[in-house]
Amino acid sequence: VGNYPEAFVGIATGPVALKQWFTHDYSGFGENAWYTEAHLTWPVAEKFSLLAHAGYSYGDYWTRFGGGDLFDYSVGVGTQLGKFSLNLKYTGTAANGPQRVRADVLNNEARFVLSVAATFPWSAD
Repeated sequence: VGNYPEAFVGIATGPVALKQWFTHDYSGFGENAWYTEAHLTWPVAEKFSLLAHAGYSYGDYWTRFGGGDLFDYSVGVGTQLGKFSLNLKYTGTAANGPQRVRADVLNNEARFVLSVAATFPWSAD
């Protein structure tokens, strides 16, 4: 994957966030690509939230090299545990035919993903 410029514009209000991404030279192939995404983070208890994501990839790159437009999604739950953020999500794509990858690190079959994140440096409190 080559270096390429990419720009986005986004808006968020309450639990909903929307972003639109664009590049005129996706992965250095000289073709434009767009990505539209929506996120929902819905608090359901003091420290838990329901999480949802939907994304849509399209543009000349996806038509010429990517096998066509592509939809991706995830649903899950998130929580704070001390200074750590934990998310468990079920994520996947609507990939089929040549877009569907079953082997290697680029595998895009649906799966559960557990993520743990922390922001440093930690304060004394």
